[in-house]
Parts: sequence; structure tokens; C-alpha cells
Amino acid sequence: MKHLPLGLALVFACMTPSKLSAQLLSYGVDVGAHFANVSMQTPSSLDPNDVTFVANGGMHVGPYARLGMGIAYVQAQLWLTQIDQSIIINQSGNSMMPMVTVPWTMRRLDVPVEVGVKLGPFFGFVAPVWSAGLQDISDVSNLTENDGTWGAQIGAGIKLSKFQAKLRYEGNLSPFAQALNYQGQVIATDGRMSQIIASLSYRL
Repeated sequence: MKHLPLGLALVFACMTPSKLSAQLLSYGVDVGAHFANVSMQTPSSLDPNDVTFVANGGMHVGPYARLGMGIAYVQAQLWLTQIDQSIIINQSGNSMMPMVTVPWTMRRLDVPVEVGVKLGPFFGFVAPVWSAGLQDISDVSNLTENDGTWGAQIGAGIKLSKFQAKLRYEGNLSPFAQALNYQGQVIATDGRMSQIIASLSYRL
């Protein structure tokens, strides 16, 4: 990664105490579950029914820093995210094993920065999110993987005492990788998928 992204810089900026923001700044830990929709394009050399992507879900955990400003707030987060999915490949020419399911686990670093408004215990927000791949655990490997990519989130939540519960949707702004490679077969896809994310955070 050649440059530190703005989102990551904001995380560390928010986590630096100052006299002006000491009473408005809070810290905590966030955990969440991911429900993903993997997008793919079948190469022209393959039948569209020969390759299927199945999203099995995922999770994240990480710290956050929140700066309250009246009815508005900014919350920077640093997530270690794991997405579990499978690729089902129909090998019509292989009578011994006509169908193969290949597990694919992807670990990445996500840095969402929420900008939101509050109304009583409820709040809504939008958030740019920067992501960088850390590890692929599979026979599948990313090709032409980007150093970092951007997505966008929109969501809402409720704050009760030290807890926050949120539900958000994440979409793509740039592709995570242009293609995958499985045993020499190149499959066009985007490792950055659309997701529904449910999370629970606790203020320390």
C-alpha cells in the first residue's frame, strides 16, 4: 500500500485524545455479522451454469472512535473482516467428480467512517469504507488485486446506554479484484461484494 488512505488516517486522528474533544470523544469495540451477495461474470468459454458463487456469510471485529457534535457525529472504525463463500464448479467432462465445491475464505481490513445524525436513541448514517485484502484461504487466488478499494455504506441504528445496534447496506464503488484463478481457469468477478451487515458495539 503506497499511501495511507484518508479513512485510516481519520481512525488514528480520532483515537488521539485532545482537551477540546475529551468530553465528546468515546471509544469502544464493534462486532458484526455479514450477509454477502457475490457478483461474478462467467467467461464466454464457460456455460453460465458451470460456475456458481455461494455466499456463506462472515464476521468482523475491531475498535471504534466516536466524536459527538450535537445531533451529528463521526465514527471511525477499524475492522478485521472475514468473508466465507464457496465456488461450485460443474466439471461436465469429469465423470468421476462432475461437481466440485471449493471453499473460499477472504480476510481483509475494512475502515468505515460513519457520518450521521441522531434523533433520541435512534440514528442514521452514511459511510465511505476503504478495504485492503489480507489473506485468501483457498485453492482460489485473486488476480490483479488492488492495493485498496472503496465502498459505500448506508444504515441506521439505536443506542441504549453503552450499546449500539446497527444494520447497514454496503455497495461497491471500485472492484476489489478483476478476476479469480482456480487451477488455471480465470473467472471474472469482484471480491468486493454487496453486503448486509448487522453489528453490535460496546462503549468502553
